[in-house]
Amino acid sequence: MIENAELWACGLTRGGVMRRLKKGLLHEIHRGVYAWGHDGLEWRGRCLAAVKACGPGAALSHYSAAALWRLVEIDESRPIDVTVPMRGAREIPGVSIHRTRVPFEVVSLDGIPVTTPARALLDFATMAPFDVLRRAVREAMARKRAGVRDLVAVRGRTARRT
Repeated sequence: MIENAELWACGLTRGGVMRRLKKGLLHEIHRGVYAWGHDGLEWRGRCLAAVKACGPGAALSHYSAAALWRLVEIDESRPIDVTVPMRGAREIPGVSIHRTRVPFEVVSLDGIPVTTPARALLDFATMAPFDVLRRAVREAMARKRAGVRDLVAVRGRTARRT
């Protein structure tokens, strides 16, 4: 997955990008975000493309982050969840954009910017039925991704969410 700024940093011009698009070397996934060689992306590739398309400060979140952390099963039919700072990102097809004023921690998993497991669970709690959330929390604890202290701490940091 590569974006315009990375292509330009490699010395390509806009014309060079357009030529590679016409030749089929680059495939536009989202505006300004490309796959090199083919557009048959697996789920993780689609996640990275969605985060890159949402711009700086964006991170995989909610259900998608929980799936990347292996706390829930991957559901490829769902839109990719991405959290952005309040004023970030326009609408993007296939991407569910969540805006927040509250700072959130971003880490990298499989090369994808993603919220921490505890934050992913907190966000997932806003959309999941109780039994599904309970299984995800238990999975996080079994995999040692998040514990009770992590969950309480992230809840304390986001208590004034809007």
